[in-house]
Amino acid sequence: MAIDYVALAATADSLIRANGKSVTFKRQSQTPLDPTKPWRGAGANNNDLTITCVAVVIPNDELDDKEAMRRGDATAYIAASTFGTGNPFTAADLVLIDTMADNEGYTWHVHGVKIINPGSIRVLYQAELDH
Repeated sequence: MAIDYVALAATADSLIRANGKSVTFKRQSQTPLDPTKPWRGAGANNNDLTITCVAVVIPNDELDDKEAMRRGDATAYIAASTFGTGNPFTAADLVLIDTMADNEGYTWHVHGVKIINPGSIRVLYQAELDH
């Protein structure tokens, strides 16, 4: 029996949209303002990338995971339809995303974003978060 990943992605999308909140992911510029002095950072003239999408944030102390080590303070599950369409991030940018802000004023540090995609269908994204 074949698994219908398109239907699975649609179910994940509708559940995240129904129970999630608006969040904004940000990747800070990797291009220094002065190439001869890269330690000074991007400065005011940066080219940060941001995207606003819908996510469900679950604190890890409420998860029933049997791992000995916690990965972070929370895990965010992002609807693929809101994160993948018109997305300024490339696959390489996913590892460079460093912050997530939600509509309640919390700012999270992102440890990495994983794509949950069996085959070519992107079902959802998962991000590990710390305060």
